[in-house]
Amino acid sequence: MQLLDHIAAGLIRQVTRRFVWAPIFFAAGIGLYFGLKFEPSALMALCVLCAVVLCGAFGAWRGGYTAIVANVLVLVGLGLVWAAVQAQWVAEPVLQKRHYGPVQGVVYARDVSGSGNMRLWLRNVHLPGVTGARPTQVRVSLARAGDWAPEIGQTIQVTAHLSPPPAPAEPGGFDFQRHAWFLKLGAVGYARAPPVLWEHPQVLPLSARTEALRHKIADGLMSRMPEQTAGVAVAISVGLRHGLQDATQDTLRKANLAHLLAISGLHMGLLTAIIFFCVRAVLALHMRLNIAGLVKPMAAVAALAAGAGYLVLSGQSIATERAFAMAAVAFLAILLGRRALNLRALAVAMWIVLLIRPQALLSPGFQMSFAATCALIVGFGWLQKTGVARLPAPVRWVVYSIASAAFAGMATAPFAAAHFNMLPHYGIVANVFAVPLMGMVVMPGMLLALVGLPFGLEGVGLWVADQGLRWIMAVAETVVAWDGSFTLIKAPSVGVLPIVAIGFVAALLLLGWSRLIGCAVLGVGVTIWIMTPRPDVLIADSGNLVGTMTSKGRHISKEKGQGFVARVWLENDGDAAFQKLAHGRKPAKTFVTVVKDVPAGDPDCTAIPMVVAKWVKPSRCDVIDLRILSRTGSQAGYLLPNGALQWQTARSVSGRRLWNDRFVRREGWLRDQ
Repeated sequence: MQLLDHIAAGLIRQVTRRFVWAPIFFAAGIGLYFGLKFEPSALMALCVLCAVVLCGAFGAWRGGYTAIVANVLVLVGLGLVWAAVQAQWVAEPVLQKRHYGPVQGVVYARDVSGSGNMRLWLRNVHLPGVTGARPTQVRVSLARAGDWAPEIGQTIQVTAHLSPPPAPAEPGGFDFQRHAWFLKLGAVGYARAPPVLWEHPQVLPLSARTEALRHKIADGLMSRMPEQTAGVAVAISVGLRHGLQDATQDTLRKANLAHLLAISGLHMGLLTAIIFFCVRAVLALHMRLNIAGLVKPMAAVAALAAGAGYLVLSGQSIATERAFAMAAVAFLAILLGRRALNLRALAVAMWIVLLIRPQALLSPGFQMSFAATCALIVGFGWLQKTGVARLPAPVRWVVYSIASAAFAGMATAPFAAAHFNMLPHYGIVANVFAVPLMGMVVMPGMLLALVGLPFGLEGVGLWVADQGLRWIMAVAETVVAWDGSFTLIKAPSVGVLPIVAIGFVAALLLLGWSRLIGCAVLGVGVTIWIMTPRPDVLIADSGNLVGTMTSKGRHISKEKGQGFVARVWLENDGDAAFQKLAHGRKPAKTFVTVVKDVPAGDPDCTAIPMVVAKWVKPSRCDVIDLRILSRTGSQAGYLLPNGALQWQTARSVSGRRLWNDRFVRREGWLRDQ
């Protein structure tokens, strides 16, 4: 009975944070939708809504603990239905089979692929000769861009190889099909010949003009700053990364400074804070505004407007949306005379992001930005109780710098390791010496350049920003050069990251002894992560590549070709080897072999239990051909104690969903395709 009394008392204490918990349970419903292995029908969604109404009414009638449980179920149900509705709402046609031929469309975005090629995002696409579903938006990578670069808003034509968005490289891996579905991207491909201009528009829509302005600013920065720092300056100013060198990104990631490239709370907070204090200082010189008490509200409005402009120019990424929502709540709190930054403000920002884009829940930007912000709020709340505020200003600044780096670093570490397979060891040191420079030198320099741009004086601000960025890169390179600066981490198995997230949230937000529950759940998630082995055999859905685990790491069946899939496999293993090196690791036993077709004379099926072939002839061996792989997707085999392989397919993990099954897409209940 005493245990039950303690549990009841703990639940009552949590009710004081019900406003903070509400978006978390709503997010749990969204996560439940994406975890389903089938697509909910319209009838099922209607039944869930009816259950939500009845559950809410029953909870309001009974009150007490029943009301608490009912409210939780209501929020989870609403999250599930909202995600399902959004998935149906964004539905666009998806290419059903490979296509080669002319592609005509309007350029609405431009970036650079991982191999350094220019990529064009086209909408209002016209594909002559394509029958069935015709995508309206596609992405084409240009192997040869030529001397002419298409501008935003121009209609171009290019001869390209297009295919449907690719399935996961391995079961449970990153689902690009789902990602493309919510981007309304119906096909991806490449072109070997440069594009040609088909039509130049007379009037660009607002979105196209904004995108063109972003690229114009980026081109200006690239031409006025050294190559080493120009890419970083472009990334933090307009959110474009086509000028970033791979070595720069890799160094920043290993030093745990890659978050500086994402326009998030740090950049938005610095910009709006600088605007707020500068405007406030200028307006304070006006006596009448001071007497009327309008200085602080007017400065808050100016900062909010600057933040909105920064959001638009930066491309409106998930992290930037969360940062702007937090800034908006903070400045509205200033206007209303309330505390600017607390967990309630974070909850409001979470509501805004999830209502606009529920799929954001699955992105590393959402998970890491909210985790870091929550840890900073809770951590500094605890720090204030220790008496740090009474220390001398220089000491207090050092303590706060170390604490902020430690809180944010520990909060984002599990999510960064899960998504990027890397755990930096000296991230706290790097952040202590780099982040203050971003706030005191780089961001003020970029703002000074913006102010001086109309007068031709932007060079002063850009020079200041360049000096700060040089220092940050020097810190990153120094930290990465230290022995054991980072560890490569294997990817977690399916279901581990939600357990870790639940434990993390509970450890931060529960009150009193209940936080131990969160720590225990977090420990269970990490233990499962460590103990679950990687697949012993991986088969690509193309049938051209097999990866077999050896004592020295994974063996890749081909020295080159299918490089993206091979890189994903090795990264998920926590292996830094290149494909050529991995090919040289010869396995002690061959479980799977790849051939063009099964020979007339059967191979030794005892020595090689499974054959992957494009074309199948009658054989006594266990054969996987392209027809099977087209249904199952990539496959993963786990070696059992008896020497047999237990197989898992990408389809068995992801199920039949809107984004990966053409028959389900045909039965959409919001839009008829």
